[in-house]
Amino acid sequence: MTEALVVSIMIEAMRMATLLAAPMLIGALVVGLLVSIFQAVTQIQEQTLAIIPKMGAMMAVLAFLFPGSSHRQRPICPAFSLTSLAILADKRL
Repeated sequence: MTEALVVSIMIEAMRMATLLAAPMLIGALVVGLLVSIFQAVTQIQEQTLAIIPKMGAMMAVLAFLFPGSSHRQRPICPAFSLTSLAILADKRL
């Protein structure tokens, strides 16, 4: 394994992590901003009021976008993909 291959795998891994995490983080950012504005206007300083809507927004974004983002997830080493493992399992039976 050469140094260039390791660097390219790490760059691809960071890019993939960013692409998969960005929608949830952006949703949490928007909801957090709205909750903070609401808290500032009403002068309610409850910590659970800030975290629960963010968690709900992240779960909603994940549930909404997961089917579309699952095609982005590809194995780094094709020999260990689920398809190849299923083929190997069928051959052993």
